[in-house]
Amino acid sequence: CFIEVDGGINDKTAMLVKQAGADILVSGSYLFKNENMKQAIKGFFKNMEEPYSHEVDFLRREIDSLPTK
Repeated sequence: CFIEVDGGINDKTAMLVKQAGADILVSGSYLFKNENMKQAIKGFFKNMEEPYSHEVDFLRREIDSLPTK
C-alpha cells in the first residue's frame, strides 16, 4: 500500500509531506507553470537530498536527461 499526495506539492511542501509519510508526490502545476521545469525539479529535491538521498539520486539521473528550454 502506498500513500500518494496530489495537490499543493511544491519546493516548500514536498519535504513536509514526505515526513508525514507520503510515498508518492504529484506536483503538476508547480512544475508546468514554472518557466524552467528542469530548475524547478532540481529545486524541488534540494531540501530532500539528505534524508531521501537514495530516491533523489535515481530521480536526478532522470532529470539530467531532460531537455532544457
